[in-house]
Amino acid sequence: MRIHPNDARASRRVGPDTTVQMSATLVLRHLDAFRAEVGSNTVDRALASLPEAVRDEVDALVPGAWLDCPRIDDIYDAIALEAGDSVEGLLPAVAERGTHDAFSSVWRALLRMAPGRLVVKRAASLFEKSYTHGVLSAVNSPEGMTLELTHWPGVPRNRLLGIAAGSRAALRLAGKFEASIDFQTSPDGAYFFVKL
Repeated sequence: MRIHPNDARASRRVGPDTTVQMSATLVLRHLDAFRAEVGSNTVDRALASLPEAVRDEVDALVPGAWLDCPRIDDIYDAIALEAGDSVEGLLPAVAERGTHDAFSSVWRALLRMAPGRLVVKRAASLFEKSYTHGVLSAVNSPEGMTLELTHWPGVPRNRLLGIAAGSRAALRLAGKFEASIDFQTSPDGAYFFVKL
């Protein structure tokens, strides 16, 4: 049975009782990036401060699994607190480092040959591998491109910061060092304005 594209998008809509999950592969990369940013001892102390059930979830993380976004926020908040910083201050650097580390040197070389608009479109398709809900689409705009996040009303700010930073990192890997990404929320999600 073939699924109509609109039906597939509908299944990614965040409802009132939906708990969005993020790829454990991405969470593990972020934890490695936190260690690089604030030190392994800081991250270890932060994780030790969490309730045992949360520590068990972190210990059980393996690539290919998923973790609830509210739980991720608890973990990142604990790390930021232990580091004496804010999540908003740390997450952009962590998400960029995590994205950078995700690409092998071969992929980095290929990204450098890709036009910026193609990289932005690829970032939109990678979103589905990172989150269980929401839809990210790339749309051309006069100033560059816009990434439109839909199906996720009330998307938390930490997710917005992470999506923007990860997309910016992909553009920098492609040699688009001057690229900037700003975002604003919308009733159904958010807009990310990419200037190339």
